[in-house]
Amino acid sequence: MEVKFDIETVDSLQGLHSYMNTLVNTNDDLIRYQMRKVSYYWGFHEGSYVYYMFAPPWIKLAVNDVINQQVTKKTNERVMKAINGEPLGYNTVSKRPQLYSKEIQIE
Repeated sequence: MEVKFDIETVDSLQGLHSYMNTLVNTNDDLIRYQMRKVSYYWGFHEGSYVYYMFAPPWIKLAVNDVINQQVTKKTNERVMKAINGEPLGYNTVSKRPQLYSKEIQIE
């Protein structure tokens, strides 16, 4: 599930980021359906938009692995393969999340 914000309508990007972090841990529906944040698209900037992505527990994402979130001097080869949509090993399927936005006007 993707949530997209127009940067021009946001008062503070830091405030939005804090709000989304609080939402993922306190929203009853997100907790009930065990939605988790997709780290690769958590606060992702593209053009004049900022994205936050959630995924259900049955979807396995290589770019969301805890192993891949370790900070190293050189970009982790496993992370780069996942980002490029390449298989990570023998008989594996890489699932790179894709942004798909549909404009919904909220009044």
